Amino acid sequence: MTQLLRTIDTLRFWLGTAGQVGLLLMILLMLFGLLVMLPAQQKLQTLREQLEWMQAQPKAQARPAPVLAESQQLQQFYAQFPPQDSLSELLRALHKLAQESGMNLVMGDYKLSHQRDNTALQRYEITLPVKARYGALRAFIAQAALRFPTLGLSDISIKRDGIQDDEAEVKLSYVWLLRGEGT
Repeated sequence: MTQLLRTIDTLRFWLGTAGQVGLLLMILLMLFGLLVMLPAQQKLQTLREQLEWMQAQPKAQARPAPVLAESQQLQQFYAQFPPQDSLSELLRALHKLAQESGMNLVMGDYKLSHQRDNTALQRYEITLPVKARYGALRAFIAQAALRFPTLGLSDISIKRDGIQDDEAEVKLSYVWLLRGEGT
C-alpha cells in the first residue's frame, strides 16, 4: 500500500498542476462515456434494428372507402334531417325543453316556407317571444342546439328595462330544416 501511495505521489509531482487537471478531465470524460454515451448508443442501435425490422414487414394494402353513387350520398345526407310529419313531436320536445330550462313559451309564430327550387328540405321558421332570466335562456339555447342538430338559431333579440330587472324580454328566431315528404 505504501508503494502505491509513493507511486501516486511521484506521478503527481512529475505531472504538475496542469497535468493533474488534464488527467482528472480525462478520467471524467471516460466515466461520462461509460455512463451516458454507451447506453445512448445501445438504445440507438436497438431503434435502428426495430426500424429495419418494420421496413422489412410487408406493407398493408389500404382499402379505399366504398364509393357511393351520387344518389346514395344525397339520400344519406337527407336522411339526417327529421321528416316533416314529425314536426308536432319535435315542437312538443322543444316546449318541454323550454320548461325544463325555466322558460315558459306561451305563444310563438310558426311558419312553414316552401322552397321554390323544389329542394327536398323544408324551412320551418319559429319565432318565440319570451320573458326569461339570463341563465334559463342560456341553458335553453345550449340544450336546444345539442338536442336538435337541424334547428338553427337565426336571430336573438334581448331587451331589459333596467339593471335591477332579473328577467329580460327575449325574442328567439329559429329555423328548423325538415325533410320533405317525397324524400
